[in-house]
Amino acid sequence: MTTLRDIGRRLGLSVTTVSRALNGFPEVGEDNRRRVLDTAREMNYRPNRVAQKLVSGRSGMVGLVLDASPAPHTYAHFFEVITGLSAAFLEQEMDLVLDVCAEGASLKLYDRLIQRGTLDGFILTLPLAEDPRIDLLLERDVPFVVHGRPALDDRFAFVDIDNHAVSSAAVAHLVELGHRRISLLNGPSQFAYAQERLRGYSDALAESGIPFRPELVRHGAGDEAFGAAAAALAASPAKRGATAFVCCNTIAAAGLITGLHALGLHVPGQVSVIAPDDGFPQIDVARFTPPMTVTRAPLQEASAMLADFLVRRIERTPIADLQYTSAVEFIIRASTSRCT
Repeated sequence: MTTLRDIGRRLGLSVTTVSRALNGFPEVGEDNRRRVLDTAREMNYRPNRVAQKLVSGRSGMVGLVLDASPAPHTYAHFFEVITGLSAAFLEQEMDLVLDVCAEGASLKLYDRLIQRGTLDGFILTLPLAEDPRIDLLLERDVPFVVHGRPALDDRFAFVDIDNHAVSSAAVAHLVELGHRRISLLNGPSQFAYAQERLRGYSDALAESGIPFRPELVRHGAGDEAFGAAAAALAASPAKRGATAFVCCNTIAAAGLITGLHALGLHVPGQVSVIAPDDGFPQIDVARFTPPMTVTRAPLQEASAMLADFLVRRIERTPIADLQYTSAVEFIIRASTSRCT
């Protein structure tokens, strides 16, 4: 196994200089830093994490804490997200630690992990509209990055998609097709993304002069059962039911279409349907019958950026340089048509 002494001997540098170069200390000159890094790669050097923490104060490990296990309908998607994050951190020569706690117990777990000092930072997912995890980590001055964010909150690093545009673009397209009774099948109301999608939906209706009808908005788990149950909104009461749906994800959209068919309603002839192209592995929206009109944002492409942002935040890069909101692409397929 290659050691710091081996690298120093080859380059004619002290062990201290080699260590400081590898750990990013500013007093090491750029030429020496580059020589050390190149030689370390050439000699297949792997750092001793315990020794590295003693020198740099960093463990090379970051954490992802889940408040309860993921829902069964998201297992495959969750596995892809974890795989993507793990691979992204390995590229950064860091390790991802996953903890799952009892629902509602995450703050105690964060507090314990912070006190132990074994993790350099955290990734937060599914932020709440008012998220106590964010307040705790800010108060303790712990580096973290959030996948998503509460509206207009710029106190931290984040990678987000424009959830307002996800629903507002969908509503605008349906209005252009002549729809006036548009239902929103949204995620759980406590999550920041769901609140932003509701705001985008209501803003788009207002811009088109269409009154907001709360009975056409449903919040739920986003599984197939949720979508299938919402199909009843299109059937009753007569001439007051929804003629179009904006769904929270493609799984709910699949359930909705099944429910609509069971009621004898055809997509898109009688009811139009739009969903986010959110990349659930078991569902290919382009192969739906009919192929699904979608709003697309690169949700699953966020892993590398999340890892990069967290590493840079650990290095104390300014927060303002670590904030990114992805634009939304609109893809029209065959699940939407003019309102009859």
